[in-house]
Amino acid sequence: MDCQNRELVKYRVFRKPLTGRTILLTRPEGPAGPLADGLRALGARVWIVPVIRFAPPASWARLDAALRRMRLYDAAVFASARAVESVFSRALVLGLILSPPRRVFAVGPATARALRRRGWRAAMPGTHRAEDLATITGQVRGKRIFLPRAKEGRDILPRLLRAQEARVDVVTSYRTLADHNGARRLRRIADSGRVHAVAFTSGSTVDCLLEQLPAAYRRRLFNKAVAASIGPATSAALERRGVKTVIEAPRATMLSLCGAIARHFSAAPGLTASGRSR
Repeated sequence: MDCQNRELVKYRVFRKPLTGRTILLTRPEGPAGPLADGLRALGARVWIVPVIRFAPPASWARLDAALRRMRLYDAAVFASARAVESVFSRALVLGLILSPPRRVFAVGPATARALRRRGWRAAMPGTHRAEDLATITGQVRGKRIFLPRAKEGRDILPRLLRAQEARVDVVTSYRTLADHNGARRLRRIADSGRVHAVAFTSGSTVDCLLEQLPAAYRRRLFNKAVAASIGPATSAALERRGVKTVIEAPRATMLSLCGAIARHFSAAPGLTASGRSR
């Protein structure tokens, strides 16, 4: 059992610090979503209103070509579990059995697990941030790297790899689009004043939620609710939109975010999750 799971077990056994708290989740989660399940186990009421949805690339041509020449790559780098799902789902459609390159890297445990289910084992950075993948790849000069991602993905990772003279094929394997189906419900939630925290797991969820809420609704929502971010990149997206990040997960994983939210609401009034005065 890793340290994050041990921490959540500790909270669950001895207390439920989120009892009476309502947490809004902004990305799609199935019935066994780790963030929703972890928050509920700690006593929270969880409302899930997806503000993003995932769609196939506008064209499959580049991904199909990359999958057919997988044997030519020296390494594959996956910055999300969604990228894993999209790559292997497309390979199944094409009738391809993908053999891993000599080196495979994953941004964090969820992505590594998704790869492991397909028989691929991956190394990952301790911080679970996409940009830190470039620090564990070792000598990549002249190496050809397969990097599937969302069309809207950040450029920092391929830029860092190319700075090391790697040949990086950035291939769109899915798109992240705004999901407007919950816009009316978001406004009702903002008006209700019943949400204590809004959890953001990517810059896309930040942009899509705030674009769907007029300024007056944003003020009402964050007048009571605190913004909880999965990591620095998501916090930066919040700050660009004028929303202060009150809670930030120390590691970019769902369980770490869950633990950070629990610590925040367990802390003395007027303190952040890290113990600093607000």
